Amino acid sequence: MKNSHSSYFFILVSIVIIIFSSFLYLQFTQDFETISPSLKIYNWEDYTGTPELLQEFEKIYGTKIEIEIYEDENEILDKNISDYDLIMMSESFLKKYTKSKSLEKIRPKIVTNLKNLDSECMIKSTNSKYFVPYTWGTSGVIVNENYISDHRYSWDVLWDKKYSNRITMLNNIEELIIAASFDTKSQIFPKTQMELETIKDFLKFQKSGVYKYVSNPIDMYDELANGTIWAAHAYSSDYQYFTNIDSLKYYIPTEGAAIWIDGFVIPKNSPNQYTAELFLNFLLEKNNNLNISLEYEFPPCNKYSKELLPQYLLNDTSIFVDNKTRQRLYFLADFDLPEKFNSQMDDFYKKLVE
Repeated sequence: MKNSHSSYFFILVSIVIIIFSSFLYLQFTQDFETISPSLKIYNWEDYTGTPELLQEFEKIYGTKIEIEIYEDENEILDKNISDYDLIMMSESFLKKYTKSKSLEKIRPKIVTNLKNLDSECMIKSTNSKYFVPYTWGTSGVIVNENYISDHRYSWDVLWDKKYSNRITMLNNIEELIIAASFDTKSQIFPKTQMELETIKDFLKFQKSGVYKYVSNPIDMYDELANGTIWAAHAYSSDYQYFTNIDSLKYYIPTEGAAIWIDGFVIPKNSPNQYTAELFLNFLLEKNNNLNISLEYEFPPCNKYSKELLPQYLLNDTSIFVDNKTRQRLYFLADFDLPEKFNSQMDDFYKKLVE
């Protein structure tokens, strides 16, 4: 009987050892063995942290970061997203991929800095499970006050025929519709054919005076600097490239404007998900997020990084908006045309910007 008890005890101990060893093995492989030798990122130019931070990550984790640049967010649609480990996209663009279930859920136990997100960077939908915010901003107007001093902080300047061929517009159908909606004081998100026709007519009327439709206003730096372009439909994050030119000013139109959040997603079944999440957590570290914000002068997404910003940045209304301005901003992610309008607006948009 004594020997029988000893055998049972031996078996029990063996089982415990096996289970514990398996647990340790899984932890070891999760924390170390799955760190990949490279990480491929698809993004805007100069929008993946600072060069110094990228080098630091590579040094710490032994992972080579490869960045492929796009000039227009719509280029993502033509790509096999599984070719990448991380893709930068706007919250409004995110909906296209969550509907098709082609993204991995972000694991908060790896991206632990998600708990430190500033409220400005928190998206309000279930899509947040697939998205790690990078920064946020607004869409408005950059104007050269040497040539246009009577802009009245309005969208009107972009439709004024006095400035024909002196303006540029964003090459983004949602941004175009929102700008036209505000300027015509129409329904912000057209719901009827009549409302949509009003917007289309207004954009067609504007077209003859548009110098160019641009995906990235910083590509127009020379034209804005030398006075070829007098006003540009632009993102607030672009304005930091022009702050050295005293005559250029960014404003959020009094009629209202769009607010947006940009962030990273991980394609479904990514073999390098763990390394991608380590990288996202690295970018959201307090000091790293602060350095990104200081380098590019856009809002950080770590609330503790924001607390460390110098006062001159916190007071800059092209970066941070006050409560009064906030009340006239609408989330770009809320823009959602009725499905019946999608095909006709796609055709309209292609003809408009060609």
